[in-house]
Amino acid sequence: MNAKANVNKVWKVISKQKAVIAILALMVMMLFFNTTFYTAYNWLDMLRSTAILEIVAFGVTVAVICGGCDLSCGGTLCLGGIIAVMMVNNGTPIPVAVIAALLSGAVVGFINGFLVVHQKTEPFIITLGMGMLLKGICQQLTDAHPLTCKSKEFMQISNMKFFGSVPSLVVYMLLLFIIFYCVMRFTSFGRNC
Repeated sequence: MNAKANVNKVWKVISKQKAVIAILALMVMMLFFNTTFYTAYNWLDMLRSTAILEIVAFGVTVAVICGGCDLSCGGTLCLGGIIAVMMVNNGTPIPVAVIAALLSGAVVGFINGFLVVHQKTEPFIITLGMGMLLKGICQQLTDAHPLTCKSKEFMQISNMKFFGSVPSLVVYMLLLFIIFYCVMRFTSFGRNC
């Protein structure tokens, strides 16, 4: 009787995940066609393409777990990248430029947190407005043109490969996932969230 209850419980959870079921069905269907979908190159390329979004998602997950939302993460990411590239292009050492980019994200997070927690404002509205403001600032900083980095060393941070074929972004994402998992699972901060 207990096994049947467990099967029913699992089926109830799975039946609610229609998008996951559709993705799994498509993946099974791909087994019967002559494609390069299941090659190591394709999987690594998909992981590399989504690694930055997954890293951002780790941080947004904390906000969602706590009952809030953060719609400014795209603008924050853009601003940090622009600050780092502009500083590197002007001859600033790479570690200093990376720290400045991280500090810009921390300042945006502090402002969002202050307005949401201490001023009791709605996180949806505050972060939506902050995201729009940051995108406007980014367009002003770059004069609405693409910004290229002149430093090959800086570009190597995200373009190098480990173990011959594993993109560095995938390795960074996996390391940050492990750190995020440990923080959320084994620290009082994570348990309080």
